[in-house]
Amino acid sequence: MTTTLKTCTYCLITKPAEGNFYRQRNGYRSICKACVAMQNARYRTMHAEETKAYGAAWREKNPDYQKQWQEANPDKVKAYGRKRGGKP
Repeated sequence: MTTTLKTCTYCLITKPAEGNFYRQRNGYRSICKACVAMQNARYRTMHAEETKAYGAAWREKNPDYQKQWQEANPDKVKAYGRKRGGKP
């Protein structure tokens, strides 16, 4: 099996496509995951008020989501607590 290499059109670094690029129906995206994350972080920084308002509106619309998720995923909650330095 050969490794497919792909060049990111944003940072111009050639990387293995598997694991470094998001999949699409017709192959892989042209921008690597690291550059997508950087673009998303920059957007959230530049549009902080909009992002906060959107999050607040979503939480208001879905007030019980976090509690329901925690009850449905106790193993993930425990693992996260251990990772953050909480109770083992």
